[in-house]
Amino acid sequence: MREATCADEGERQRKCAVCGEVQKEDIPKLSHSFGSWTVTKKATCTSAGTRTRTCTECGTKETDSVAMTDHTYTSWTTTRQATCTSEGARRRTCTECGYAQTDTIDKKGHEYGSWTTTREATCTSTGLRRRTCANCGNVDESTISKLNHGAETYDKVITAATCSKTGTANVICKYCDKVVSTKTLPKTEHTIGEWTVTKRATMTSGGVRQAKCKVCGETITETFAHGTPGKSAFKSSRSYNGNFKDVQKSDWFYDSVKTAYEYTLVNGKSAVSFEPNSHFTVAETLTVAANIHTLYNDLTVRNEFEYEKWYQRYVDYCIENGIITDGQFDSYERNITRGEMAIVFASILPEKEYGLVKSGVNSDVTSDMGCYEAVKKLYSAGIVTGDDTGLYRPGDDIIRSEACVIFSRIAIDDKRVKA
Repeated sequence: MREATCADEGERQRKCAVCGEVQKEDIPKLSHSFGSWTVTKKATCTSAGTRTRTCTECGTKETDSVAMTDHTYTSWTTTRQATCTSEGARRRTCTECGYAQTDTIDKKGHEYGSWTTTREATCTSTGLRRRTCANCGNVDESTISKLNHGAETYDKVITAATCSKTGTANVICKYCDKVVSTKTLPKTEHTIGEWTVTKRATMTSGGVRQAKCKVCGETITETFAHGTPGKSAFKSSRSYNGNFKDVQKSDWFYDSVKTAYEYTLVNGKSAVSFEPNSHFTVAETLTVAANIHTLYNDLTVRNEFEYEKWYQRYVDYCIENGIITDGQFDSYERNITRGEMAIVFASILPEKEYGLVKSGVNSDVTSDMGCYEAVKKLYSAGIVTGDDTGLYRPGDDIIRSEACVIFSRIAIDDKRVKA
């Protein structure tokens, strides 16, 4: 039995327990137990170095090479400046061995200024332009495409058009002032004189009007639709100068009566008396409704027929224009209630004139009442409010001063009560 070392092989054996035969076997050498490397020759940027290490068991030495180091260069130094058309050069040196490395510097390329036109392009020939490099003075030239003949034109009138005949004009190229084509000029509009209405327009049918041209004398006839001046028709047309002795500036209704009078929406009972606390009748209400409707729609109430009641033409107008229905009132001479007046005045203007400014309705007006929708509509538009307690009192007869509040707010948006 011999132990293996890193220098020599070992040996081991075994013996048969029956016959006594001995069998032997070699044990491979052990690996060396080397210590740390020791540099014996330092590597440089031009030659490799060497290093050794020793086995701590048997003293066997092992030698290995050390790779060359990289060059330690200085900063680059330009040896030849680059230009617009040629490369430059640069150099750097290793501080250890003096080895020199060279490299190229890319061309700069030209730095041109703006183009300058040296020859303008025309419809028949190209133009020319040039630019100069700010570094080397090199000149670069380029052609400018021909102009597109007739791309931009103006008209030169040969024969002027009138309202009775066409004219002619040459179409001239703006670039070369030559004729591109000739065109016909359409007739001009007639110079219309004052229109004369031969048939008045209504809400259901158009009107007819005629006028003569001031140039050719032709008579022009045309139809026109019914015009609706709208709210612009409501304007002050007379002054109130304390006409009514029973309407004082201190009265709560003074402004409403004054406005309704100035806008010709209501008159007094006489020249000096308004009777603000007397009641409004159905007939008087429909008269005011018809007057407001005609102003807004530029219509007229028919003339009074002989032997008919004074208010009948206003009643007929309101029925014909859908403000009320025939038979809606049992009598036109009785007093009208506040609820009934709301129904009338909720129907005299288009829906757009009842814009929503607040929501809700008076607490004493319920959905089971015939005037509910009308009062709610006027309330939401700021046309009606209520008494000091907020009640509308739809079953009470309305008095003249209260009615003037509704009249003025119907006609004038600024009088309406905002939320």
